[in-house]
Amino acid sequence: MQIVHISIACFYIEGMGYQENILPRIHKQMGYDVSIITVQSCYNGISKNPIGHRSVSTYYNEDGVEVTILPGNPVKNKYRKIFSPRSKGLYEKLKEIAPDIIFVHGVQTFDTLAVLRYKKENPEVRLFADQHGDYYNMPVNTWKRYWYQRFIIGYIARKTARLVERFWGVTPWRVDYLLNVYKIPRDKVGLLVMGGDDSKIDFSRKEEYRKQLCEKLNFSTNDFIIVTGGKIDRAKNFHLLAEAVKRLPRFCKLVIFGRPTAEMAPYFAQLSDKVQCVGWIPSDEAYSYFLAADLGVFPGTHSVLWEQAVACGLPCIFKHWPGMDHVDVGGNAILLDQPTADAEYIDMLEQTISRLMGRDSEYEKMCQVAEQKGIKEFSYKEIARRAIEA
Repeated sequence: MQIVHISIACFYIEGMGYQENILPRIHKQMGYDVSIITVQSCYNGISKNPIGHRSVSTYYNEDGVEVTILPGNPVKNKYRKIFSPRSKGLYEKLKEIAPDIIFVHGVQTFDTLAVLRYKKENPEVRLFADQHGDYYNMPVNTWKRYWYQRFIIGYIARKTARLVERFWGVTPWRVDYLLNVYKIPRDKVGLLVMGGDDSKIDFSRKEEYRKQLCEKLNFSTNDFIIVTGGKIDRAKNFHLLAEAVKRLPRFCKLVIFGRPTAEMAPYFAQLSDKVQCVGWIPSDEAYSYFLAADLGVFPGTHSVLWEQAVACGLPCIFKHWPGMDHVDVGGNAILLDQPTADAEYIDMLEQTISRLMGRDSEYEKMCQVAEQKGIKEFSYKEIARRAIEA
C-alpha cells in the first residue's frame, strides 16, 4: 500500500527527529510504499536540485523514502497571500502517486483544499491529519489571532474533519485546541503522542553510552548525571537549571546539548566542570545521551525531546504546562509549576533533584514506571501503527 505524508503547513527538515521524519521511516519499515511531499518554502534539507529551482525536485532520502519538493506559489499581494496555496501542483502530484493513505501534517494552509479535492474524487483513499499547534505556538490571545485561527484556518480544519478518519492532536493541549478553537467534532479527534524512534534506541548499549559520556566529559560513572537539551533560549530555563545544579554536591553533573541563542551564549560560555554544554548534536545522538543519564530535566517550554526522553525509559522532571500531563505515565515524571520569581524556581529545582539524588524509593519507582510504561507508550512502532488505524 502507498502512503503519502504531506508537510506543507510547517517545515520539513531532513535528518531531524520530528514526527514528519519518523512516521514515514517507521511506515517504510512496516512494509508500506512511502512518499513525502513538501514545498520549497518549508523544505530545509538537502535535495538534488538547488532550493530555488522552480520545477519539482524529487530524491530518495536515507530511509529510502521518496521526497518531492514542490515549487512555491508566490503571491505578492499580502491579503491574497492569506488565501493562497503555498505550493504548485499538489493535486497533480497526488494523482500521479495515487496513494491508498494520505497523512497531512498540519492543515494550516489552503493547500489542504487540494488534498480534500483528491479525497472527494477518490473516496476509497484513507485520510488522516495531525495538529502541532497549541495556545503557546499558535496563540489566540488577540482578536486578530483568534479570528484568523477560528475562522480562516478553522474553516479549513472543519472541512478536513468531514473527510478524515481521525484528526490527531500530538499532545493533549493540541487536542484541546482542535476541539475548542477549530471546533472539530469530538468523535473525529484523538491523541497521537510523539515519541522515540525505536530503530535509533539501542537499550543494550546503555552501559557503553554512559562510559563513553563519562570519558568524554571527565565524569565518574558513579556520578548522578542529568541530561537536557534543545534550543538553548531563555524560555527553556536551562540557565536556571544550571544554577540549581551548581548548588548540589559535586557528584551531580549536568549535560546540556543544543545551540545557545545570542542572548544566552555569554552565560553558557562560562560554565563550571559540573555543568557541561556540549553544543549541537545530531538528533539521533540524543538517544545515547538519554540512555547514559540518571535523570532528564526539562524546566521550560516543550520540545519533542520530552517524549524522546520518556521513550528511552528515563525518569524526568518537566515544567508543568496545561494539557501536557501525558509525559507522566503513572509516576515516571515530576511536573513542576514554575513560580514567578526565578530564585524560587531555582530553589524548587535544587530541592527536587536533591531528593532524587539519593536514589531512594521515590527515584526507584520513577525508574520502574519509566522502563515498564514509558518505553512502550512512547514507542514510534506503536505510534506509527495507531496513526493509520483509527
